[in-house]
Amino acid sequence: MPSLREFFDLEAGERLNRLEQLASVEEKPDGAELQRQARALRGAAQMAGREHAYRAALGMESALRSVAAHQLVWTQETRERIRRSIADLRRLVAIDDGDEAEACAAAVLERCLALGIESSEPAVAGTDESDAEAAARDAFRAFARVEVASIADTMDAAIDAFASNPMDREALKRVLRRQRALLGSARLEEISILGETLHAIEDLAAVIAKINVPVKHEWLDVFRMGRDVLRDVHGRLEESEEPRAVNALSRLRTLRDELLDRHGPAEAVSTAAQASNGLVQAMRAADAAVRVPAGPAEAGAASAGSDTAAASAGSDTAAASSGSDTAAASSGSDTAAARERSAVPDDHRAVLRRALELRDRIEAAVRHDPSAKQAVDEVFDLIRTALE
Repeated sequence: MPSLREFFDLEAGERLNRLEQLASVEEKPDGAELQRQARALRGAAQMAGREHAYRAALGMESALRSVAAHQLVWTQETRERIRRSIADLRRLVAIDDGDEAEACAAAVLERCLALGIESSEPAVAGTDESDAEAAARDAFRAFARVEVASIADTMDAAIDAFASNPMDREALKRVLRRQRALLGSARLEEISILGETLHAIEDLAAVIAKINVPVKHEWLDVFRMGRDVLRDVHGRLEESEEPRAVNALSRLRTLRDELLDRHGPAEAVSTAAQASNGLVQAMRAADAAVRVPAGPAEAGAASAGSDTAAASAGSDTAAASSGSDTAAASSGSDTAAARERSAVPDDHRAVLRRALELRDRIEAAVRHDPSAKQAVDEVFDLIRTALE
């Protein structure tokens, strides 16, 4: 799963390559396209919390807005200053902070002043809201485009794995983990079809884990339909079009309703669904790791300390009375022995699970700080790893 840093590196590289290509022509370039690329670069920097890159891209955008409006004559000197600024922006992509980053940002802004463009420094604090929102929207859609393609590929691989082994729980976990970045995005609701699809997959994956059913027949169709919707969404994002409902989405909705009516939602899903009017929030990777039960081939690993909740029909009462998340496997494995072999004592597991319950509060407190949110993700990944 790409990190926010990796996304920024990829997106910034694409935008800078395009800027460089446009600025290299001898005749006057397409000013509107130059400005659009600089705005997208600024939006990506803002989304990634890269202050110096944001300031420099904003200065570049100001200069290129004047080119687009024919207020700035495109001369050899203009082209050279823009190209040198692009080179400085490339350096800013590679560094996070410090004197070098400050020097690069200052050099770009000085060139803007030399071209007769008003300094962008005041605009950093008072940027026009519509421009900032458009940049953030473009950055999110670029991020979504990359993520959707990767999720669809992961789902495709999982479909092949389920065809070979319907009880392959690792394939199920990979799908859930791969969806995390988009499901955790505050802007996901802007592409409602995408959000609905990912949440439907998450809902039904939780039910699969709850009843420990093989992924075949209608359960396998869930992933097929989800993959087809994601492929269509990716294609439309590639063409800068608005994703829209397709037949695969209608079939996915029907399957989701039928299967949830028949088997009932998993606890984590129903609670989130009530809190979000049907669009459930992201099921945390830690939940997925704990709740997805092991298949027959993984029974030995489960007895070695896995916290997987693969309970047989009659084990719920015993599991509840003991307070353990690990249910007795159908083979009759000794849960006490499994706990003894576990690397994490039960009292420590209770503490870790309590930490997981606090995740939503912590994320809400840092939702406006991308770097802090990334740190929160890493912390909870470590907690999940400890519980596995």
